[in-house]
Amino acid sequence: VSEAVSFRDILKQWLTMRGWSVYKLASESDLPYSTVSNILKRGTEPTYTIILKIAKGLGVSLSELFSFVESNENYFSKDVIPIVELYTSLSKTDKRIAKAYLEGINHKSEEVL
Repeated sequence: VSEAVSFRDILKQWLTMRGWSVYKLASESDLPYSTVSNILKRGTEPTYTIILKIAKGLGVSLSELFSFVESNENYFSKDVIPIVELYTSLSKTDKRIAKAYLEGINHKSEEVL
């Protein structure tokens, strides 16, 4: 039996996948920052009109907006999600540094094998 997924959870997954900030989503959706922020931080339930604007801002249909969760339910394991969330919050420079660091660790572990 699958649990119901909140719209907040759906948005968080889209933001993580796209590497978008709340500001970027608000801007692309032609919505006030506070509207999107309230959905994500307070769990405010959006109106149908707001959901339509968010889908348009993401460049997806309503069906795609909601099917993303189902099709990507197991896309990341639970231990990877916090890492992905941290990575998406980094600046471009810090992302390059993190990538280089991880590549170095990976290369080091390959040498041990």
